Amino acid sequence: MFRIQLLVILTGLSSLLVDWSYATQVNPLTIARSNGSEGKAPHEGLSLTYRCKPGDKAVCLRWGYVAGGEFRANEQKFAVRFTPTAIAQIDEKAFYVCGADGEGTVVIEEWSIDHPKVLPPPSTSVATGEVLYPPYLVAVSRRVVRAKKSLAPTEYIDYVFVNQGSEEKSMFVRLHGAKRFYSVHRTSGVWSVLYDGLDPVATNYLPGLSLHVSTVTAVKTERLGYSYVFLRLEHSPSSNPHVALVLSDVDKDGVIDDAKSFSDWASYEAQVPINPTTIQDTYF
Repeated sequence: MFRIQLLVILTGLSSLLVDWSYATQVNPLTIARSNGSEGKAPHEGLSLTYRCKPGDKAVCLRWGYVAGGEFRANEQKFAVRFTPTAIAQIDEKAFYVCGADGEGTVVIEEWSIDHPKVLPPPSTSVATGEVLYPPYLVAVSRRVVRAKKSLAPTEYIDYVFVNQGSEEKSMFVRLHGAKRFYSVHRTSGVWSVLYDGLDPVATNYLPGLSLHVSTVTAVKTERLGYSYVFLRLEHSPSSNPHVALVLSDVDKDGVIDDAKSFSDWASYEAQVPINPTTIQDTYF
C-alpha cells in the first residue's frame, strides 16, 4: 500500500519536479537543482508549493486556491542574504532555509510565516463591475539563525528535513561536497555527524547517504517508529522509484537507531509494516 501511495505521489508530481527544476552556476557553488516540495497550508482548499531559487538568492512560495470556479495561483518571492540551497517546512507557520555565503560558511535559518486569518474575499470593480480575486499573501515575520558551520567553499547543504522525534523540531542535513550527513540541534546549533563519506571507518558506513536522492519521506509505524525513506527516481518514467536507504528512530526520541540500504522494493517491503502513516514528503 505504501509503495502504491508513493508511486501515485511521485507520478502526480512528476510535472512539478520538471517545471521547477533549476540548473545554474552560482560561483563558487554549482547547484544542480533547486528544491521543490508541496507544503501544508493553514486554510482548507489552499495549496502551497515551496522552493529555493539559488540564482536569484530567493525563496519562492506558490499559493493556490479555487475561487469563482477557477484555480487561482500566485507566487511570492522572498530575498535571502546568502545563496539558498535547501528548504524544508517545519509546520504551517515555519521553514528551515539553508544556504552558503560562498566564502566557506553554511547557514541554517528558521523563518516564521504570518498568514491571513481567512482566504482573501473577492471584490467588485466599481468601474467595470468585474469580480476581482486578490492574491493570497503572507509575511516573513522573523528570521533566526539556528546554526552555522565553516566548510570548504564548494560544500553546501543539498537537503534538509525535520527530525520528527525531536521535541525541538531539530533537523537532519547532508553536505553535498563531502557527502557528510549531520543531525543539527535547533536550539544549541550543535552539529553531530552521523555519516562521513571521507572517513567511513569512523562512522557507520551507509552508502545510501552518499547517493543523489529525489525525495525523503518521513513515515510513522508501530514497529519502526519514525522512519525516513530515501528514494531515487529512475530515468525511465515507467521505472519504480529505488529505495536507497531507510533511517529509523524506533523509540521516537530523535536519535537514529537503525539504518538499512535496500537494493529493490521487495527487500524493502519485506521489512516495513503495512500502511505506514506518511508525515511529510520533501522533494529535491
